[in-house]
Amino acid sequence: MRKDLLKAVLKLFWRAVRWNPAYPVLLLFRTVIEILMPFPGIIFPAMIVDALLSGKTFYEVLALALGMAGSIFVLTLMNIWSKAGMSLLQSGFKDHLNYEISRKQLRLSMEKIESVEVRELFVKANTAVSGDVSYAARSLRGDRGVDAVGTEAVNMVSGVVRAAVLGAALMRLGMIPAVVILAVLFFNMFGGSREKRASYEERVKTTPYRNKNQYVTNIMIDFRYAKEIRLFGLSDFLLGKFRQNKEYFYKAREEAKPAFYFSHLLSAVGELFQMAVTYGYLVIKVLGGWMSLGEFTGYVAVFNNLSATLVSIVQSYLNFNLYGEYFIDFENAMEMEEEGIETAFADLMRGTESRSSMGAIVFQDVSFSYPGMKTKALDRVSLVIPLKGSVSIVGQNGSGKTTLIKLLLRLYRPDEGRIYLDGEDIWKIPLEQYRERMTAVFQDYSVFALSIRENIAPSGGREERIWDCLEQAGVRKTVEKQPKQLDTPLFRNYHAEGVDLSGGEKQKLAIARMLYKNSPIMILDEPTAALDPRSELEIYEQIHRLARDKVVLYISHRMSSCHFSDLVLVLEDGKVAEQGNHEELMGHKALYYRMYQAQAECYQGENAKKL
Repeated sequence: MRKDLLKAVLKLFWRAVRWNPAYPVLLLFRTVIEILMPFPGIIFPAMIVDALLSGKTFYEVLALALGMAGSIFVLTLMNIWSKAGMSLLQSGFKDHLNYEISRKQLRLSMEKIESVEVRELFVKANTAVSGDVSYAARSLRGDRGVDAVGTEAVNMVSGVVRAAVLGAALMRLGMIPAVVILAVLFFNMFGGSREKRASYEERVKTTPYRNKNQYVTNIMIDFRYAKEIRLFGLSDFLLGKFRQNKEYFYKAREEAKPAFYFSHLLSAVGELFQMAVTYGYLVIKVLGGWMSLGEFTGYVAVFNNLSATLVSIVQSYLNFNLYGEYFIDFENAMEMEEEGIETAFADLMRGTESRSSMGAIVFQDVSFSYPGMKTKALDRVSLVIPLKGSVSIVGQNGSGKTTLIKLLLRLYRPDEGRIYLDGEDIWKIPLEQYRERMTAVFQDYSVFALSIRENIAPSGGREERIWDCLEQAGVRKTVEKQPKQLDTPLFRNYHAEGVDLSGGEKQKLAIARMLYKNSPIMILDEPTAALDPRSELEIYEQIHRLARDKVVLYISHRMSSCHFSDLVLVLEDGKVAEQGNHEELMGHKALYYRMYQAQAECYQGENAKKL
């Protein structure tokens, strides 16, 4: 077994020990039961046959039969009990590992989460736990995934001990049994190794298409896409994509099938070879007077059990290797660096704090490019944002507005330059502490299929304050009309009593959630896109009043927020083209002036048409 593979499996067992110490204890108990299980069926039949042939009394033979039945019954009961217990523990351990995978994903940076390679790595990690592997692997007996690791460990350890005992018993018969056993073992190992390798390669080949098909499947069943799918006739297109990706699955499976059939053919040949040689050899021994019928019965049982045990050891070893490959991927995923202070990066920046940035957010020569993009989303941006008042960040699509905010929120790390908050480099501040100082409503905001209360205050909070935030966001009356008010669940397709709010109402809920967090830095990325002009004006006035003791950053295509703002930043092609307040920028008659005039003319044109 490869060193990296063994290391991954040992780490898995250590995770199991830390999760529940009873799990390895039960595995040990299962191992002992598996070792003992075949022996009553080997020992007692031989004793019974010899007792019958030697003229033992009925009661002596009956005692042997009852001894065999009783020992098998007790071992069977213990086997059933331990299997049921292990099944429950394995199920719990699987849930624990799924929780750990979800926890890890939630703690990764946006850069990693948006990476195709990282997403595919987590597909493999989920495969390791679930055992939803490949065509060939589905033919394996019993458990799969994390369940199989414990099961195969029991099979291997118990098999090795049992094989040692049975092998010692066969040594009395000379070298022929050993040759037969080794031949069968070779057949199974050679064929099985090819099958397991083909199985893993199949999974690796299909992982990208599994990822794509999962996305297509999610689109087809997600109600948020239902209107567009029907309106634009996308049903056949999406189903075609699904079938196209499946073709890659089928192709990979066809490539794996020869190894699968070859393995089973060798196994069948090995079994036939064993039966022919075993029975022929033992019959010769009996006919030559070198063995009694009772011994014949016992050795046949020993031969068959030893052969089956060795095949089982090989299968378990190969399965262990197969699932070990997946658990290498699992451990690679679990060892990924989480979002937060990255020590090496923080060390490089030690002593870089800027005293001039006290009481402000400072971008110092910040550049950033999205992975795979040649052009810079931000190009050596330097700016100062006071930690009190309101700031509007405007610009055309692709000018870098949202990227600026993502860097400030530490969703991404700049390629070059530094960002300071109140004189301290933001990457040296503990992440949770840093994020507590900020809250945001994004253009692609989310509300969840939870109650309104849980959407506003996920960790719980005072009801009176929740109502105040709903009032400030302009959605209190809507909530008061609901039968369960704050306890009303959202989305009818998830809850029988759920409600579907309008886009504007959901956006106001998102704003209320931001207000409830009450962080000193509030960010609104296209915060009023789904609101009518009157609601937009009310929201801006409300938030502007709150901004007296905070800093509020508006990112918007609409210029209406600029009238309220103490500072306006105009971005163009990833750079700060202008900055100042509305009156100053209008007086410059440059980019901001042209943008404002163009939007004003647009609105005037719309109004003129209506008149």
